[in-house]
Amino acid sequence: MPPGPYACEGSAGGGTFRALARADRKPKGEGSALAAILRPMRGLREPRTPSELLVARLTLVTLAVIAVDLVAAFFFYLLERGASGSEVTNYEQSVFWTTSQLTSVSSSLRNPITTGGHVLAIGIDVIAVGVVTVLVATIVQHLHIVSPPRAEYFRERAKAGGGKRSGN
Repeated sequence: MPPGPYACEGSAGGGTFRALARADRKPKGEGSALAAILRPMRGLREPRTPSELLVARLTLVTLAVIAVDLVAAFFFYLLERGASGSEVTNYEQSVFWTTSQLTSVSSSLRNPITTGGHVLAIGIDVIAVGVVTVLVATIVQHLHIVSPPRAEYFRERAKAGGGKRSGN
C-alpha cells in the first residue's frame, strides 16, 4: 500500500489500515456543520472591536436573564400552583410573572401567595436590579471605549477648570 497523505498507517491482525484523518485536511471539527454555524459567533467569544465586545456582553446578559427567568418560573410554578387564591395555574402564567418581575415592570397577577413565593420574588427583584446595573455599566463602558477623544476633552476641561463646575 503506498504511503499517501494519511496521518497514520499501520497493520493489525495481518491487515493494513489507514487512519481516517488525512494529514492534508483540517483537524476534525473545523469543517463540520456545527463549526460553520458557530463561526459567525467568533465575535462573541473573541471580540476584536468595541462593537463586538458590546454585542458579546449584551448577548451574555440576555442569555443569562432568559435562563434565570425560565428556572425561576419553574420554581415559582411549583410554589404557587396549588396555593389558595393564587392566579398562577400553569407554567405560562409563571413565566409571565417572572418575566414581568425581571423587567422591573411587575404584573397584574396577585402573586406571590406563599412564603416561598415571597422569598423567590425578593430574589428575582434583586437580580432585576443587578441586571439593570450591568446593562447600564456595559453601555457606559462601551461609550467610554469608543470615544477616547471625548474622554480626553473632559480630562482637559477638568485640568483647565480645576475640576469645578462653572455657573454654580
